[in-house]
Amino acid sequence: MSSLPLDDRATAHRPEGYDPRGGPGHEVRWSDDVTHLVVARFGVQTDDSAAGVKAIARVLELAAGESGPALVERVSDDDSEMAVCYWPDPEAHRAWWASGPVRDWWASLPVDGPIGHWHETSVTPVEQFETLYSAEFAAGPSRFAGTGPTNLHDYDNSTLDRMPATAHRDLRQERAEEPTTDLPPGESPRGRRVRLAEPSPSGLCWIRTAQEWSIAPDDQLASYRDGVEPAYRTAIAHLQDNPHDTGCLSARLVGNLDANGARAAGAEAVVWWRGIGDLLRWAHDHKTHQDILNGFWEHVIAKFGPGTRVRLWHEVHVLPEGALTAEYVNCHPGTGLLQTWPG
Repeated sequence: MSSLPLDDRATAHRPEGYDPRGGPGHEVRWSDDVTHLVVARFGVQTDDSAAGVKAIARVLELAAGESGPALVERVSDDDSEMAVCYWPDPEAHRAWWASGPVRDWWASLPVDGPIGHWHETSVTPVEQFETLYSAEFAAGPSRFAGTGPTNLHDYDNSTLDRMPATAHRDLRQERAEEPTTDLPPGESPRGRRVRLAEPSPSGLCWIRTAQEWSIAPDDQLASYRDGVEPAYRTAIAHLQDNPHDTGCLSARLVGNLDANGARAAGAEAVVWWRGIGDLLRWAHDHKTHQDILNGFWEHVIAKFGPGTRVRLWHEVHVLPEGALTAEYVNCHPGTGLLQTWPG
């Protein structure tokens, strides 16, 4: 018998009466007035730490202005520091992006020198969006939206059942065209502005998948570090090295930062796919992803059970045509969705 009353949503993939291992998960529940979610990732690239601090401070200053995002989270990797900005109101985002200070800032960014800027901005209908949290906690969109329990998880294609527009579509076979930019083939994006071609293809998909351990005891964090994290890094490296075989367009592993820019307790990957079918094929069938799942169950859940304090969450977006805009100003080759440039 299920430990949680079954959701009354129509599902196409859940086994009858299925009771997920570990009990219910949690997901974001939107109010009726929210129809779309805008997520804009702004990145700053530089080897000049003082210039980088100044540049990201300007991003955060603008985000705090009128019509700014409901949430800003900070992350970084070896390449960029990023502000991840959320708007549950596309009109507010449009007003912010068109405002004088923001418009003038972006238009005036230099295409030479030691610093690069980029943004990738998606507008997702909420019926083509899903989340899953291993516990009830605030991260990503759950920081500003309500959450509730769900047993639509821990089985193949459960992500489709949690996404109302996809529950009865076989998106496993759907694949978008690869996005293109206006960068001439073989040329470097350094010293120029490079834009994603518009409209962006229908069906592009991205996932933000994260681990958070701010309240985890030392023994749990050690088990995660030793038994799960190596598999996670191997999986991201595989996706980065095999884009044509996997359908992965971009894979970025980043660490969490706090509001002041100091390292925080967590990490995440942001992975772009040609379509959700590519994501599902990798998640269900590929050894690198199975190694992550098996490691987490063996080294964390089986050892610590309900007392587990290493917390996981993700969000998945499936985009309509024209729902993605991106621009790269004086950026390194291979940044984000830029086509690979040799050398």
